[in-house]
Amino acid sequence: MDKKQLKEVVSMFTDNPILRDYCGITRTEADVCKKVFIENKLYSELAASRKTNQLRIKEMAFAPFKKAINKIFRQLYETTDSDNKERYDVIKQNAEVALKGELESVTVDSIDISERIKKVLRDNGITTISKIAELDFNELKLTGNYGVKTIFELQQLAGKLKDSRDILSILRKSGK
Repeated sequence: MDKKQLKEVVSMFTDNPILRDYCGITRTEADVCKKVFIENKLYSELAASRKTNQLRIKEMAFAPFKKAINKIFRQLYETTDSDNKERYDVIKQNAEVALKGELESVTVDSIDISERIKKVLRDNGITTISKIAELDFNELKLTGNYGVKTIFELQQLAGKLKDSRDILSILRKSGK
């Protein structure tokens, strides 16, 4: 998205009072969003003028986007039309199946993890990243000669595989 498109989207959600009310966007959030994304104000400038911290300014700047997306999601998911719900569920299932298929083709050796972790996975018969979820971390602690750091790294990797953004990052790194 280029700057012009971003400004159009920001204006759409901040200038239209009906849309603002519909999404639950406050005037303050709309004002901060416009100042950050249209007027290119810094968080520090706005924090000083509003006597608040930069984190709060950042939250207010992104609030219109979050609220609009949440409203759209609720409209799609909570619709009374059962056909739409069924379509949404089918799309979701198809996406999960496709992603699982992608994960099954990514080998442990092709992703960017430490050799120590690769060795642990190989020792436990895990060759693809889709199988990492099958690891029993309590059993690993008892049976293997694995330290706390190794177990922790494995748990982090397994946790990342539950988040679609991290999965896409792993797939990109492996060249998929």
